[in-house]
Amino acid sequence: MVEGLWKRLSVADITLVLVLNTVLLGADAGITTVAARLLDFSREDEIAIVFCGSKKSLASGVPMAEVLFPPALVGPLMLFHQMQLWCAR
Repeated sequence: MVEGLWKRLSVADITLVLVLNTVLLGADAGITTVAARLLDFSREDEIAIVFCGSKKSLASGVPMAEVLFPPALVGPLMLFHQMQLWCAR
């Protein structure tokens, strides 16, 4: 916010990040579902595996993102966390 990051990104850029985050979150849910079923987990365990498989916190994600990406990209990458919260409802 201090660096004015959101003013520098176009709506198209933010939309692209949201689409890519949706694809990643969907792929993660799909992979964990298939893995849980192949490993013959119970329905309850499968739900827990799928729910917990994509979760990360901002406390661990921000430091990793700051190491991997330039500061200008860290803000948009944190949209993934918001999508996790939306999908957990």
